[in-house]
Amino acid sequence: MAILEVNSITKRYDDLEIFRDFSLSVEQGEVLVVLGPSGCGKSTLLRCINGLERIQSGDILLNGESVVKDEKQMPDVRKKIGMVFQSYELFGHMKVLDNLTLGPVKAKGEDKEEAEARAMELLKRVGLADKADSYPRSLSGGQQQRVAILRAMLMRPEIYLFDEVTAALDPEMVQEVLSLVAELAEEGKTMLIVTHEMEFAKHVADRILFLERGEVVEDSDPETFFEHPKTERAERFLEGFHYH
Repeated sequence: MAILEVNSITKRYDDLEIFRDFSLSVEQGEVLVVLGPSGCGKSTLLRCINGLERIQSGDILLNGESVVKDEKQMPDVRKKIGMVFQSYELFGHMKVLDNLTLGPVKAKGEDKEEAEARAMELLKRVGLADKADSYPRSLSGGQQQRVAILRAMLMRPEIYLFDEVTAALDPEMVQEVLSLVAELAEEGKTMLIVTHEMEFAKHVADRILFLERGEVVEDSDPETFFEHPKTERAERFLEGFHYH
């Protein structure tokens, strides 16, 4: 069964139409990677799903429940969606451990000590236990992005949305972040990933969605997309990454 359904949505900014009658579904445990040129609507799609952008028509369902119809329910909906941005979005005035426990304690009512214990386990898992009492500014970009991913994990979301999580990182930090995302994929988490990292996309995806101008140009498994793209547009896109 589809955990996420995007049904015939339209999204406009004034006169600029991003999506018209756009649909997509993501199955439980599926890793869907969205690729495409800049401006094709990839990040806007994630922001619509998370309620950060309003749609003009259509509906978005998470486990059969609309996430866009009732604005009062948006805070509850967002608890079920783990979104990680390219710019980390950590609170600079709070220590790493407090950044991690804020959501579980305040939004979900978890016991603070339990939340801290879970947070410390995850920090150990990614080799950042010694950074629990540090402020984000003292961490590298890769460390901050891993903390941002851990923060999403601590909320135990039903689906993860990753928006170009390595775009702001130095090349040597990219791998440490991607390996954490790959671990989540191996654990069977449901994920929608926007990325420019082609090798990573090929490795981690169950399915590739290639967009252009708000439309699905190709929807296929990674091997087919990367080795035998069906359209000339996808072929040209991949040539830019020395794939063909």
